[in-house]
Amino acid sequence: GQVPYRDFFIVTAPLTYALLGLLMKLFGPFYLVSRIYVAVQCALLVATTYFFCEYTLKLGKARSAALAVFQTIWAPQMMVGVIWYDNDVTFLVLLAGIFLLRAWSQPKGMRWSFLAGISCGLAYWFKQDSGAGAVAGGLAATTLMALQDRLTRRHLFIFVAGVAAVFTAALLYFVAHGAFQDMISWTVLR
Repeated sequence: GQVPYRDFFIVTAPLTYALLGLLMKLFGPFYLVSRIYVAVQCALLVATTYFFCEYTLKLGKARSAALAVFQTIWAPQMMVGVIWYDNDVTFLVLLAGIFLLRAWSQPKGMRWSFLAGISCGLAYWFKQDSGAGAVAGGLAATTLMALQDRLTRRHLFIFVAGVAAVFTAALLYFVAHGAFQDMISWTVLR
């Protein structure tokens, strides 16, 4: 298929397009495929919002459900069925928050920091500014964990390893397809 930045220019991060392209390659180039993608995306976002509020923030069932309903109204693609990267990145940032709070509460649970790093790294490739903010927030959280005690110092490095794994995979993809220079120009220098 076509490679973003090499074959066509996009002014946003490429992961939303890549994911939708994969789904259309698997199920055909039908409008229904994109509508199902939006529906699944929205369901994941609402469920993650509820889970984050109920189990992580301990807001209770009623408040958590109210915030999940608000999330449904707030995200424009839920109401109009238009694909955009906001739901993807919001879902990943909430997921990273859940993982980081799990890591904080379980000092030996390094997998949570790694999963948070992966979530933040993926968020960047859906939407650079929000993803960069998620990476910065994850770095701040894991740095605070590292300052807390010696046992949690590894969380910072494990988080960075998760982010680095995603960035390495993305950069290798663009290098392998001859799109690295254009990708840097459009995602970093613009």
